[in-house]
Amino acid sequence: MSKLVFCWELGGELGHLATLSELAREFVSHNHQVTVILKDLSKAPLFFADTPVTVLQAPVWPAKGKKEPPSSCIADILLKRGYESVEGLATLVSAWQTLFRLIQADALFFDFAPTAMLASQSLSIPKFTVGAGFSELSPGQPNPNIRPETADYKQVYEAESRVVANMNPLVQAMGLSPLSYLSDLFQVDSAFIASYSELDFQAAHRQHSLYCGPVAGDFPGEIAVWPHNAGKKVIGYLKSFYQHLENVLDGIKRLGETALIVCPGISEDLISRYQSDALRIYSHPVALDQALSEADLSICHGGMGMLAKSVKAGVPIACLPTQQEQFLNSRCASENGVGEIIDGEDVGALVSSLQRLLTSEGIRSRARECANKYAGRPRGAELIRQRVEAVLTARERKS
Repeated sequence: MSKLVFCWELGGELGHLATLSELAREFVSHNHQVTVILKDLSKAPLFFADTPVTVLQAPVWPAKGKKEPPSSCIADILLKRGYESVEGLATLVSAWQTLFRLIQADALFFDFAPTAMLASQSLSIPKFTVGAGFSELSPGQPNPNIRPETADYKQVYEAESRVVANMNPLVQAMGLSPLSYLSDLFQVDSAFIASYSELDFQAAHRQHSLYCGPVAGDFPGEIAVWPHNAGKKVIGYLKSFYQHLENVLDGIKRLGETALIVCPGISEDLISRYQSDALRIYSHPVALDQALSEADLSICHGGMGMLAKSVKAGVPIACLPTQQEQFLNSRCASENGVGEIIDGEDVGALVSSLQRLLTSEGIRSRARECANKYAGRPRGAELIRQRVEAVLTARERKS
């Protein structure tokens, strides 16, 4: 039995918790001891209540109250999360190091947890990254520009230079050589991408990463059920705060097909206005995997969890991105022919796009092709466990 620690520091979507909870279940079921250190404990009971793990609060830098300007790269994000000064960063690093000393782990996992990675640089234990691809950098590579349509590479270079300059005094204090790039932190035993190369905007720069497909399991609760209605099946996972939500619901209703929409937090007013015999709306998370496998079209905002599961199921995707990471994911889906970015502002254009995606044999064929490419592979969590156990076994033999 090994003591494993999963670290999550940055990022706000439920995908982090869904991925780490599935990994925790996988490792615990094979007699490993798991501690999870989480940025946000408020949703932890939803994901870890049925798994015997130790749950701890991660050291995090508080976000400023005012609206932050868009970030040009991962380093730019870090400058807003404690990396703007050596003193602030040193406090975060010290807190992570204290946790690691108390736990005495046999291996560490990092999900968008750069400060945890920095704090662990002097630890000679196996280390792994796991994530959707957005924050998982390729060692020896400069920061990618995550906003190429508005940010220039000078901004990216300056942000990375500042971050590296503030990290290096701490790295050198550990007796280690200074870093050249932020990505030098990502020298790990294995880098697991919970997605597919077709959805990864950094795919061209990956050298040793392992694409596992979706790792997150189905939501542990009520199972989504299709309405009893003829026609093609449209499934959607939408955010209640999406500014064009009513347009999308209106467009889906106008299609006249069978539709199943999950929109946690949606108002009862919207449900009463748009729900019908052909359109079922869930206002809370539900288990979607079975319904998704039966769908003809998937609608989402471009979060990697829903995107990757749609690709695995061979279902074409209509993307309505609400932020930059989702836009980058959605653009990859479009460029690789498994989906399309659609406009939620104009209902007429939206309906036309959905009709085209429902009838396009080209997109449907490409979606099936991708699904067949990855069919028969082990589950993402199982694949990761097997690789990690191989690394741990090899390390034990050497010692």
